[in-house]
Amino acid sequence: WVVGIVSYILNLKYPHQLGFPDLMVPVGLSLFVYALAYVALRRPDVMIAMEDLPSAKKYEKSSLTIERGDVYLKRLLQLMENEKPYADGSLTLQKLAKTLAIPPHHISQIINEQLNQNFFDFINNHRIEEAKRMLIDPARQHHSILAISEEVGFNSKSAFNAAFKKHTQMTPSEFRKASGGSD
Repeated sequence: WVVGIVSYILNLKYPHQLGFPDLMVPVGLSLFVYALAYVALRRPDVMIAMEDLPSAKKYEKSSLTIERGDVYLKRLLQLMENEKPYADGSLTLQKLAKTLAIPPHHISQIINEQLNQNFFDFINNHRIEEAKRMLIDPARQHHSILAISEEVGFNSKSAFNAAFKKHTQMTPSEFRKASGGSD
């Protein structure tokens, strides 16, 4: 716009000596600015060097100590192994925290930092491991995959199939067949 104003003033002082209409420069600059904004919104990495951005440590202000984190992790893993809370299809971080009497943010921090997973991957991993045991169990060969998925805590067959394939690189049916069971 500054270039447009300068152009306008020059056109007033020296009419018809500049060979372009008065609005060409402001319109051109406006289009340039809009194009630049579009690129910045679509591809921010082009506009900013991502490694130059300050990184905030996620749990920088956490009160969880290493020792307490180790104790909480042992309690969490024992609970998952012995009581199998993951079989509850409506399990949440808050419910798990209440069962363990541990603050939810501490459980989340332990799962993230010590197990390198998020809460849902952690729970689904336990569900999938239990489902794998059930799928190869000869006593459960007559159970449908849907029944097993519900028994381990999944609320839908599609969610079960997606999580199972993510963790094992095969579908539950393929796993059962590869293990010598029938579909």
